[in-house]
Amino acid sequence: MVTDVQVFKKSVPSARAGDNVGLLLRAIKLDRIQRGMVLAAANSVKPGNRFRAQIYLLSRGEGGRKQPVVSGYQFRVKPPTTPNEDGEPLIRFDQK
Repeated sequence: MVTDVQVFKKSVPSARAGDNVGLLLRAIKLDRIQRGMVLAAANSVKPGNRFRAQIYLLSRGEGGRKQPVVSGYQFRVKPPTTPNEDGEPLIRFDQK
C-alpha cells in the first residue's frame, strides 16, 4: 500500500507516468524492493525482454568504431534501471 508520494522530497497528491517519485510503502519488506523497479497495478503490465530498434552507428570520423560491424555482432547494453547481475544483456545485430 502506498501511503505517501513525494517529488523532490515534497509530498504531492498524485504523480504522472514517467515522473521520478519517492514512495512510502507499507506492508512490503525492504529486501523485496530495488532501485528502478516499476510500480504498477496487478496484471496491468506485461514485462518483455525482446524489442526491435533502429540504430545509428557513428562513423570512424564521428568517433565511432574503427572496425566494421558484421552480421552476428552482439552489442552489450546495460540499461540504468537494471540491477547488477552475473550476465549482461546482449543485442544481436543482424544486417539485412
